[in-house]
Amino acid sequence: MIEYDVVICVGCLIKDETMHFEYMSESVSNGITTLNLKKTAPIIFGVLTCLTEEQARQRAGLMEGQFFFFFFFFFFFCFITSIFIFQTKK
Repeated sequence: MIEYDVVICVGCLIKDETMHFEYMSESVSNGITTLNLKKTAPIIFGVLTCLTEEQARQRAGLMEGQFFFFFFFFFFFCFITSIFIFQTKK
């Protein structure tokens, strides 16, 4: 079995007209929480939960002029968080 030092979960859930959004959001959150409790490697929650596709594009930094800022901030945040959690789980 392969062991990892850090796992970063990246994704996006967009609400539609059905209740699937709530079920999926809860399932993803619970799954990542369960993995964090069972595994020694930190698992970072990087999943966007958005109400509309436009909101998802804004949060993902895909609107004009935001691209570099978002990716720099997001990966810097994930990197710093993973180091902090990795050090505390040792």
